[in-house]
Amino acid sequence: MERKAKPKSAAHKDGGRTSPEVMGLLIQARALELTSVLQMLWQEYAVAGLESAYLHDVFEKIGREEMSHSEWLQERITFLGGDASMRTRDFKRSADALGMIADDVEMEKTIIAIYRKLVDAASAVKDWGTRHLAEKLLFESEGHLNTFETLLKKSK
Repeated sequence: MERKAKPKSAAHKDGGRTSPEVMGLLIQARALELTSVLQMLWQEYAVAGLESAYLHDVFEKIGREEMSHSEWLQERITFLGGDASMRTRDFKRSADALGMIADDVEMEKTIIAIYRKLVDAASAVKDWGTRHLAEKLLFESEGHLNTFETLLKKSK
């Protein structure tokens, strides 16, 4: 039985209605989400100590959510006629669990700042689809930040 290829997302029929600033923020957010996926995948298997089983599950769950974020951003970028590469940034490789969690706090704060800019920039050009996506991602990323900050507080 022959498998049909999954159709590629087509660009918006009029080339998209967004600004270069919004597109740049979308691409930057996608790179950070991909970086976060790699960072958490590494942490998932590198974490050691008494809490490692629990942290393994936290890193895995949030890493999967970050992968979904990356995919949603890719879909939006493609819809708007942009090109989202698989570029990532270097990620941190802390030696202990507390360092790993602190790295994740920093990553989430960075991505939250980008999503806040994206909400404003998309609103300014009336790109309501991007604004809606950015608000959803902002909400979920704030939840991730809360998880990591709570873990840090409990460890002190």
